[in-house]
Amino acid sequence: MQTVRSSAGAFIVSLFGSLLAVSGLASVLKLRDRTTRVGEKWFAMAHGALAMNCLAFRGRVQNAFPLLFVAHAVVAILFHLGDDFVVPLKFPKALGGGKKTKRAAGAKKPAKKSSSKKAPSRTSSRNKSTRRG
Repeated sequence: MQTVRSSAGAFIVSLFGSLLAVSGLASVLKLRDRTTRVGEKWFAMAHGALAMNCLAFRGRVQNAFPLLFVAHAVVAILFHLGDDFVVPLKFPKALGGGKKTKRAAGAKKPAKKSSSKKAPSRTSSRNKSTRRG
């Protein structure tokens, strides 16, 4: 009971409630438009909720602000921007950001030659059986 009455307990309860609200909102978005990519929306909204909870409890919960607030806000913004936004990061050679192969550098694979002969169209076995009778 002491944990629930503390500021950290209130932070957890608030966070749980906001994540439930995010889950409900993502469900409504999916019901409204079946083509919505709910995973990205849910992830962005969840990190937005985490950032807002860190902001709301900045005076009561130690280390919630500004580092966690900024981290979750940046993640929420990047997921909200979607696939069209590319973060220009350069990785060191040790992490695989060095040499590129010829294919990765833009060399194209030669196109396949298409045959000019077309296969004769086949009638289905059902049509053949009805023609005999």
